[in-house]
Amino acid sequence: MTSRTADGIPERNLSSVWLYIFPTEHILRDEIRVKTLDYQKKKKIAVDVKTTGVGMLCTEIFDGEKLIVSKTIQSEDTVENAICDVKEKTVEYHTEMVLEQTELWSPKYPKLYTCRVTFGEDIQGSKIRNPYCYL
Repeated sequence: MTSRTADGIPERNLSSVWLYIFPTEHILRDEIRVKTLDYQKKKKIAVDVKTTGVGMLCTEIFDGEKLIVSKTIQSEDTVENAICDVKEKTVEYHTEMVLEQTELWSPKYPKLYTCRVTFGEDIQGSKIRNPYCYL
C-alpha cells in the first residue's frame, strides 16, 4: 500500500542529486591514485591521474599549508609520462615523487598529507589517508 500525504498525494522516496560542473579539459572524478613505492629508504610515491585531455599537470604534496614537493609535467613531456586512450578520450598521467621532509604514518602518530593536482583550470585535492601507505 502506498502512503499518502495529508493532501492525498502519494509520497515518493526522494534521493539527493549531485551536479558536477567541470571545465572542458578536466581531471576525471575519483581518478587520482596515490601509491607508496618506497617508505624505508627514499619515501617515494607515485601519483596516477586520469584526465580528459593532454596539457600541463601539476602535482603538489602539502603538510598543512607548507608545500613539501611539487612536480609539473609540461605539454612536451606528456608523450613520455602519459598513456592516451583514444577510444575513451582520456589521458592517464604517471608522476613519481620523493618526499624527503615527511614523517612515517603510524597508529600512534597518524600524520596525514594533502595531495593537490592541477590540470588547466581544474584543481582537486584530498588527504592521503591510506593507512597502508606509511607516509
